[in-house]
Amino acid sequence: MGFIDLLQIADLGVEVQGNGLASSRAYIKSNRETVKAAMKGYIEGIHFIHANKQASQKVFAKYMRTNDPEVLEASWENYVKTIPKKPFFTIKGIQFILEMLAPQMSQAKTARPEQFIDPSFLQELEKEGFFNEMAKKYPSK
Repeated sequence: MGFIDLLQIADLGVEVQGNGLASSRAYIKSNRETVKAAMKGYIEGIHFIHANKQASQKVFAKYMRTNDPEVLEASWENYVKTIPKKPFFTIKGIQFILEMLAPQMSQAKTARPEQFIDPSFLQELEKEGFFNEMAKKYPSK
């Protein structure tokens, strides 16, 4: 579309919490299994994209509304470079976001990254072997 990349955040060497799922603590408390199922679907999607370049690019093309092979290639490459197969939260990444928001949001100045995360789902899935299951189901090429 004629846009020029000025930089890729991943190339800056800073941790950024770029993707994830969000919910209220009240919803999590009353719908834990639903949230866990959503997390499993999210993680399976990540593994699928990492392992299925062509199929992923078809989905990218649909939602990005482009068939430009260079754009699709760059999008897929950026995704696999920046989205880990085990999407654990990064405290430094959330702190980075809070620092970026602080000039516009006074609450961000005093917020702590730990206020925004619940690592129990990912820890539970790790313990249950879900990540290993996904690695077998979607081996990276």
